Amino acid sequence: MDWVQTGSGRYESSGTGSTYLITVQSGAANTKGNWIVLLSSTSFDTEGFWFFCGFGTVTRFLIDIGVGSLNNEIVLVSNLLVGGGNGSVSCDMVWIPLSIPAGTRITARSQSATASANARCGVLMHESGWVKRQVFGRATTYGAETGDSTGISVDSGGTVNTEGSYAEITASTTNPIKELVVCIASNTSALASAHTLLDIAIGASLSETIVIPNISIRAEPAGDVKFPAFKSFAVSIPAGTRIAARAQSNSTNANSRLQDVVLIGFD
Repeated sequence: MDWVQTGSGRYESSGTGSTYLITVQSGAANTKGNWIVLLSSTSFDTEGFWFFCGFGTVTRFLIDIGVGSLNNEIVLVSNLLVGGGNGSVSCDMVWIPLSIPAGTRITARSQSATASANARCGVLMHESGWVKRQVFGRATTYGAETGDSTGISVDSGGTVNTEGSYAEITASTTNPIKELVVCIASNTSALASAHTLLDIAIGASLSETIVIPNISIRAEPAGDVKFPAFKSFAVSIPAGTRIAARAQSNSTNANSRLQDVVLIGFD
């Protein structure tokens, strides 16, 4: 018997009879829509799950992942950023390191700058077992701009292959961060092909220390999207810490050199 795999090899997914990803429609402009069920009841205790999300209509979305019964939903992860510029279909996935008990209802809701826009969402739950991943009990989001459904704009500037100025993501972290998910989305449409390197740094303005250097990003004209949409990193950032980001690019194209950034810290 393979004891390493015992009790940790099962997965469970959301979906319908015709498609895996489920439409999660936004409300009025820059307003969250209704909670949509992704999984009505988890079959087993999970040590975390993959969250799939993309877009089928327009621009950027801020997506909440929720748990709980109808009309009693609790936000588990808030304002996860995803999206692009021209409304073509795209999808990416991110590991959410939060344990979920059996029998839990999993939902999602979204907002966009355009009313009634369609995000696409799904989950793939992973059973707890003998060999456990690192799991946490809380997610805290930084940099989400709910007034226009964006993140913090990070501009690589007008000089090729040279870092632009730092953009502050948060002046002070609310909680410590043990794992950090970096969400990256296209800031605008009409992208030109480009490569960008993104730094995540901590510390006071003009005295930043880079903690995650040179996250590689590609601007893709087909769909006006940035790839990858998510990157996850193990870190140790105390509460009360300022976080900022800067970028450099091989293009000075006014659209491609911009990216929206949202950070989600787990502890």
